[in-house]
Amino acid sequence: MNNETADFSRSVGGDVYAGKYDATLIGREFVHFKGGHYRLIGFAKMSETEETAVVYQTLYGERGMWVRPAEMFFGDVVRGGIVQQRFRLAE
Repeated sequence: MNNETADFSRSVGGDVYAGKYDATLIGREFVHFKGGHYRLIGFAKMSETEETAVVYQTLYGERGMWVRPAEMFFGDVVRGGIVQQRFRLAE
């Protein structure tokens, strides 16, 4: 996707992606807040809503492919009263 404008800004691993989905994230490894490792494969549009989605793959087990709305992928979760990123760049 050509840096499509999004409705939110997000800091990912210290880099700020201010309202855009950056193609440099494609191929990068992310860690889910529960500990699983995933590779960001690309960005897509949801057919019904045209909402931007993230296509990603597990890096364990059967290496399944998943799709999640980008706003959710890059969003926060609250676990044990602590706000944290749902997915963060692996170090």
